[in-house]
Amino acid sequence: MARNHFTDSLPTPYTQELVDVVTAFNTMNIQLQQHFEQQAQEADTLRVRAYQDPVSGLANRSYLMTKLKSWLTNKPTGGIILLKSDAIEDNYQQGGYELGDPLVLKLAERLKELSADNITIARLNQSEFMLIAPNVAEDDLLDIGRTMLYMTSELNSDPLGIAPLQAAVGIVMCSSTMTITDLLAHADNAINQARQEVKEPIALLESDDKKQIPSMGKQQWKALVDEAIANNLIHFTFQKAINTNNEVIHKEMFAYIKKGQQRFNAGQFLSAIEKLNEGTKFDCYIIDTIFNKLTQNKKTVPVAINITQSSINDTGFIRWLNTKLQTNPQLKQQILFELPEICFIKNINNTRLLCEIIRQNGFQFGIDNYGHNFSSTGYLNKLRPSYVKLDFAYTSQLDDQVKTDVLESITRSANNLSVLTIASRVETIEQKQKLTLLKVQGFQGYVTAQLVDGK
Repeated sequence: MARNHFTDSLPTPYTQELVDVVTAFNTMNIQLQQHFEQQAQEADTLRVRAYQDPVSGLANRSYLMTKLKSWLTNKPTGGIILLKSDAIEDNYQQGGYELGDPLVLKLAERLKELSADNITIARLNQSEFMLIAPNVAEDDLLDIGRTMLYMTSELNSDPLGIAPLQAAVGIVMCSSTMTITDLLAHADNAINQARQEVKEPIALLESDDKKQIPSMGKQQWKALVDEAIANNLIHFTFQKAINTNNEVIHKEMFAYIKKGQQRFNAGQFLSAIEKLNEGTKFDCYIIDTIFNKLTQNKKTVPVAINITQSSINDTGFIRWLNTKLQTNPQLKQQILFELPEICFIKNINNTRLLCEIIRQNGFQFGIDNYGHNFSSTGYLNKLRPSYVKLDFAYTSQLDDQVKTDVLESITRSANNLSVLTIASRVETIEQKQKLTLLKVQGFQGYVTAQLVDGK
């Protein structure tokens, strides 16, 4: 109880003198557990109110705009998909919320199947839905767009499948010169163009800046990664996370491939190899390499290694990692594992198994993109990560009182469970100071170069 770890009630002892003591312990245990569950529920309620569309359960327009702004300021690649459902719009016009809301909910449940750690899905307005897909090539965006069209066709009352599809999809490839206004205008143009397509109401608008568009397909990325592993073309950069006293907590490892004069960051190829379920080979190579480096150099701050979703769902990888950790107990203070939040929602059983193996071997883990998927955050109490890295949307609007109330509630519920909260992309000392007042305990981004590396 002192560590806020709640277990099943203690059995009633046979010794009469101890009955009152055990009863008191059990009562206190239940009350504390209910208190923390209530705090988590309050944080979820505030978060839903600020960032979530109440009908669909998807992100709302405010959250979407925050994500677009962040994406467009970081040399964006990939694109957006805008889905317009005429069936939903017609139902709202004919029967109001009683007819429209059930269709929105039905479509949203299907769209959530497309969710991933790097994908944001939002309800833009009454009948439009948008998907942001960073680092995704044209062909893959078209495939996702067609899937969204198919999901929308399920709303039609057409058992023979001969009625025209009451929807359209517009796809826009992004570039470094685009603004949010440009992107949304292009998306509307793509929708209008899609309506002119007779066979399939889908249209893709290419960016003028084609150099920014990833032209390689999934198999090409896989071949590049395989070549990089075989020829040791994978290199690493590290970004430090610091606490309120500017002391280094850990440093997160980022992999990139260098082939000749070309450099490919992990963000460019990870989503492709994830779709092919090829993340395990990449993760094993990274873990082996980092373990070897730290075995030779023990005087280093802890390193956080990101694990892909496909590895978490690979029982062979989980067994391999268990053996790796068992044979390297000397590194338990030097290695952390960072797991994407989406795994705690889509693959909770495998994720729980992996977390338990990491913990049993004396190692620690954290959660990346915490809060991105709008699931209940109550799982923190059950799985107890060492830290969570907050989704950027929660830490980027520090002048909005509603948004800061959400952030403070999230950090308070995590801190009370002794789970460290870390904000990423912290650019300035002023931003760090504001986040500190909101009970955020860790910071990662350009600010670490100012406060630590620049000393």
